[in-house]
Amino acid sequence: MAKENNTNDIRNLVGGNIRRLRKAKKLTQAELAERLHYVEASSISNLENGHLDIGICKLEEISKYFGVSISDLFKKADTDKDIKEVQNTKEYKFILKLIVLINEEINTHIPESYQEDFRNEICNMLKSVDE
Repeated sequence: MAKENNTNDIRNLVGGNIRRLRKAKKLTQAELAERLHYVEASSISNLENGHLDIGICKLEEISKYFGVSISDLFKKADTDKDIKEVQNTKEYKFILKLIVLINEEINTHIPESYQEDFRNEICNMLKSVDE
């Protein structure tokens, strides 16, 4: 049982890294499947979710495509480092300024009894963009 859990952990780790790399390139699962010569996009979904075994040849192809080493696919992501890198981008700082301005506008122009609902609606709209 321990060996099976270890194998699943590794699959999930590699799959999560592939998902992160795919999203960084702004690719859909179907686009990545095509580039990696998979017949179906569901193969990428299964791979990213740790449900698909992956051979060394495919690992090599994936690593070359993304410009990383095979060993990088097996590394745990440094989430804190990734977050700090994003926070240092101009885009992040611009979005942060927009959020502050929007909040000021809500406070100024929306009746107080509706402000929380208005903010929640904005959050829901932003969440739907990522889906």
